[in-house]
Amino acid sequence: MFSGSICAQGEDRHRWKDRVVVIHGTSEEDTQVAAQIKLLEDDKEAMEDLKLVIHIETISEIHYHCTDEVVVASREKPIVSPFKVELYGLDGGLKFSSNELLPLSRFYEIIDSMPMRKSELRKRNKG
Repeated sequence: MFSGSICAQGEDRHRWKDRVVVIHGTSEEDTQVAAQIKLLEDDKEAMEDLKLVIHIETISEIHYHCTDEVVVASREKPIVSPFKVELYGLDGGLKFSSNELLPLSRFYEIIDSMPMRKSELRKRNKG
């Protein structure tokens, strides 16, 4: 069985490079899941600025959205997957979780308060 923490933390390709948003729901077409994806993907520039990648965990599958590729992994046993959004930091640790849709502005609030992001912004402003 996979979990959000395995999804975000177990993938070395994201550690120290990407912040992972894990969206849980019954399917990728679920109303809330689709709405959350749209809220994030409508501003690709912001997603790139925040170093966000999306993974979607559904009842029977996990969809890893990495750059322009989507990799789908099947679960051995289906699980109940109510809607939830999780944010994992560059270190792979869970930083925030919510059962509600989150606008991109909320991700900025959360991420901009993180020490690594503050460091990124200081370096950017010096250059």
